[in-house]
Amino acid sequence: MRSASNDTCGFEKDGFYFCQSQWTEKPMVHVLPHWNLKGREGDVIPVLCYTNCDTVELFVNGKSFGVQGYWFPCTTSDLHLTWTAPYQPGTLKAVGTKDGKVVITEEIVTTGAPAADNEVTFAIQGEGKIIGVDNGNPGSDAIDRQSGPDSTNRDFARAQVKQCHHRYF
Repeated sequence: MRSASNDTCGFEKDGFYFCQSQWTEKPMVHVLPHWNLKGREGDVIPVLCYTNCDTVELFVNGKSFGVQGYWFPCTTSDLHLTWTAPYQPGTLKAVGTKDGKVVITEEIVTTGAPAADNEVTFAIQGEGKIIGVDNGNPGSDAIDRQSGPDSTNRDFARAQVKQCHHRYF
């Protein structure tokens, strides 16, 4: 499950959404970067969007930064939309339309927590065993761990659980 489109844990990376924008007809928008940029308040940030919608309007804390769409013919460098917006904590929102109707919305909200540095701990109740944990960070010591503490540092993670069967004779 490791590829350029997914991290080591199988979580989708931005490249996943780029491929989705090119290969699916189901309306989608994906905005990047994350919106946790403490200390960069007021800095002008490039905001990218992968989409298969006709147009996308970008909002920062309710203020529109304009509507964009693709111009055809386009080259591979034109397969995303770009805005520049001053960073301010709050909500980054993309509204996608097709045939003049809103079909999808994505919102990214500033969390106020340190990015990707919270401990996640797993526990099993019942007949099961944790056989590995991962957080998608290739530099983490938690990758594919099969023994030791069942925890990892990141805001999200996955655990592999093996079902244990007991036979009664």
